[in-house]
Amino acid sequence: MQLTTVPKLESKKIIPPTMSCYTLEHIIDECISEKGTRFGISKELYFEVWNSVNKWIDNRMAKRKGANIPLFGTLAWESVGDNTSRPVFIMNDAFVKLHRVKKPRKFSEPSLSPVDELNYSQIAIKYSTSLTKDMVFVGVRDIVKKIGDFVDRMYEFDIGFSVGTLRCKDRRVKFEFNLARLTQVPSEVAPFGFLLIFIDSVVL
Repeated sequence: MQLTTVPKLESKKIIPPTMSCYTLEHIIDECISEKGTRFGISKELYFEVWNSVNKWIDNRMAKRKGANIPLFGTLAWESVGDNTSRPVFIMNDAFVKLHRVKKPRKFSEPSLSPVDELNYSQIAIKYSTSLTKDMVFVGVRDIVKKIGDFVDRMYEFDIGFSVGTLRCKDRRVKFEFNLARLTQVPSEVAPFGFLLIFIDSVVL
């Protein structure tokens, strides 16, 4: 995954976008505006942190495992019977309560694949070229906190992940999985391409 190229900003002040919604770039801009360059994290390095975390998510999903981002949410595979699974995004309960996220009611606990916790050291060493454990920790923490701030302000935003897009509007959150991307993930269970057609926005 290539590091995203970002144009140099003339000011650190955050200006509402002219587009229909906010993006990861606006979230990172506010992180920089409020915190400066603590631990040597620049705008480019925030993007590298996010890209590296997504490389790790790709690796977990390819192995039919889940990936948990602390105090935010989990991307995983849910068993739906007949040796078939589907991707789901489960928001962290603390995040939901703190930011009053509106999401569909969960009627039963899903049967998930094994879930791995985010490992800051592993991401720094294996999935990046210049990050340290502290940079990954601070970058993830700041981005997750700022996503929560944007939810609190009832902003409309889209946050890109390697396997899909997190969308929010008026505190209503959904995750739209990328059908083209997921059909490329090697399956260790039954073929699932047909299933993704109608579960591209699953949030539990």
